[in-house]
Amino acid sequence: MNPIFLFHTVIELTVLIIHAYAAVAYFVYTFKHPLAPAVQVINYVFLFFHSMGMLVFLRNAQQLKNMITGLINFLLEYSTTITTLEEHQQIRLFIEKLKHHRHLSASGVFEIDLGIAGPISANILTYVLVALQFEIPQE
Repeated sequence: MNPIFLFHTVIELTVLIIHAYAAVAYFVYTFKHPLAPAVQVINYVFLFFHSMGMLVFLRNAQQLKNMITGLINFLLEYSTTITTLEEHQQIRLFIEKLKHHRHLSASGVFEIDLGIAGPISANILTYVLVALQFEIPQE
């Protein structure tokens, strides 16, 4: 199995946790550096677009999964109306290939679809809340 989705998910979570913490820390602490507001705006933009990109990716994976499920259901209904044996065998073979379609997964650890958006958000929120308990030096 290729662990690329698992590594990608871990890196995405790490980056989003760091930027979410930076976004929250700006409200909690006062930074005196003159570029702090500009850096914070850039951080907000990055956090927004990065989160939206992740949600679009998860939504597309969910749509692919739903499309395959719908296609299987359609072909199962269609196969009952076929009269020739050759066409029926071809449809059944295609249905079997679709059933053996590998879903997008992170090395088999979890399936990548819109269902993991909630746990990802909860994970980010948990780490940000834990990180906020530490004091940042004023200077």
